[in-house]
Amino acid sequence: MRRAIESFPEDINVAIVATGGLSHQVHGERCGFNNPDWDAQFVDMLVNDPEKLTEMTLGEYAELGGWRGPK
Repeated sequence: MRRAIESFPEDINVAIVATGGLSHQVHGERCGFNNPDWDAQFVDMLVNDPEKLTEMTLGEYAELGGWRGPK
């Protein structure tokens, strides 16, 4: 990656975001849940329609991506 970034002809700032997977439920009733279809949809929206992500509720993120807050 470094060589590819340094080979870019312009001086740019670069951010690298990496994860083994986006959706995970690691505790609670849905422990073990993951949603690879949502992961792909999320990345697509992040690139092509990030404003749509701002319109989603926390509940929608929790249902699609896995999360369990305090009861």
